[in-house]
Amino acid sequence: MKKRLPIYLLVLAIAVVLMLALKWYDYDSKYNNGIDLVLPEVKQSNPKEKRSIEVYVKGQGEYLIEGNPVEQDSLEIKIINYIKLEGYSGLRIKSDEAVEMRHIVYIMDIANRNKIKSTLAVKSQE
Repeated sequence: MKKRLPIYLLVLAIAVVLMLALKWYDYDSKYNNGIDLVLPEVKQSNPKEKRSIEVYVKGQGEYLIEGNPVEQDSLEIKIINYIKLEGYSGLRIKSDEAVEMRHIVYIMDIANRNKIKSTLAVKSQE
């Protein structure tokens, strides 16, 4: 005849198994609760200023870049140099109302050929 374990030993074994399971769960939840994500520190930096070159056209078709007179033949080269070397991001075209449209279109064509963003502002005569 087989000897049976007393019921209290069976209950004790179940209690030990449950206690070990709870200890494992507690350990797992404390030390392995997900992925630790470490992000790099961000240094405060100022956003880049988006500066535009000012190209001004006077009434007689005279061109000025940032206030400096420029011949029509060298206008494209000067604009490209300002964009590449000086760090400008776009082109702002200003003119008097009396300026012929062909001068403005000439500047806009330069900007379009070289993929430069441009804006147009008209200054009234004083």
